[in-house]
Amino acid sequence: MRLRRSARIRGPGGSFLRRPPLRVNVASPIELRPSPDGRFLACGDQVGWLRERGYGVDSDGCRALELYEALYLVERGDAAALGADGAPLDVSGLISLGSKRNPRFLTKYIVYRDLRNRGYVVREGYGLGNDLRVYRRGEYGSRDARYLVVALEEGRRMSASTLGRIYLRALNLGKELVLAVVESHGDVIYYSVSQFNLRRRLDDAA
Repeated sequence: MRLRRSARIRGPGGSFLRRPPLRVNVASPIELRPSPDGRFLACGDQVGWLRERGYGVDSDGCRALELYEALYLVERGDAAALGADGAPLDVSGLISLGSKRNPRFLTKYIVYRDLRNRGYVVREGYGLGNDLRVYRRGEYGSRDARYLVVALEEGRRMSASTLGRIYLRALNLGKELVLAVVESHGDVIYYSVSQFNLRRRLDDAA
């Protein structure tokens, strides 16, 4: 998984994109309605489109999307989200909602968005802390996810023991562990974690 730095992304209060993303996939925006479990539901003709591209999971004939998935589609112009009161939710509103639920939501979203824009299918991780499952290009639907990507903010400390625990979990799942570090100005840098460099870090911490 060889990735260069992403284009810069600003957080709330600034321009979130350098240029507006183009909506090229959906004839009309998909309507996303809030679900009681905090996700967003898409029903109707676009369920198949979402399933084929790895967005959400099946839920009673609809497709249930994580908040960051809904935000990505809204930002692209492929979807329109509604709040619990039926009022439209724009990009800023979705970021605010996500940040209230998880202070690290924006970090996870920036990494998710960057990987999606690079052509990867990205799914929810295993609850290890801001983690995502990432499929090799062209392998979604035919093979399991290849990578376990953990999103981190620049300067956020992670102990060697925590990193070791996550690495062993990834190893047991048959995934390659990648740390995605979001720099203060919005670039994303990816670091592959191997047994060799992890052991060296553990030795340094001893």
